[in-house]
Amino acid sequence: MKQGVYEHIISQEIKDKIIEAEQSGLVCIHQQVDEAESPQMLANYLAKVIRQKLEDTEKQQDRVDLINRIMEDVGLIEGKKIIKHKELLTEVLSQQQAVMQSESRTQTIRPISGFRVSGYFRLQPYADGSKRLIWINEFVRHGYHRKALIDRAKEGEEFI
Repeated sequence: MKQGVYEHIISQEIKDKIIEAEQSGLVCIHQQVDEAESPQMLANYLAKVIRQKLEDTEKQQDRVDLINRIMEDVGLIEGKKIIKHKELLTEVLSQQQAVMQSESRTQTIRPISGFRVSGYFRLQPYADGSKRLIWINEFVRHGYHRKALIDRAKEGEEFI
């Protein structure tokens, strides 16, 4: 592991990297998971792990079967089972809009970039024991996830 600030769930893979880092003279600091942030952190971790497995799975039907098995194993299957493995719902139109599109042989234009922006607040701990509420922007494009720079506090803002 390289020196830096992390927020990693400690899996066996990360534990092995921690041991290796500590053996090379680095210090790895652990903190308790914030109960309020725990659902989002665990959901993000699970999504990452499942995504890796799905990317390693070649056939779409096998991917859907995997997701349905996971949901069934944890009791989430009712109403959530994927039943059309090659289709997405992409639009809902009024009857009038559908007729107009059909007659004019047009379709709704959709963005193709796959670019999303979101953000969230987080309590940022500091070495002196204080915490500050910060905003973190996140960008996702074509499946690549990147956190943007943390918006800095303005002079005169107080620490919690």
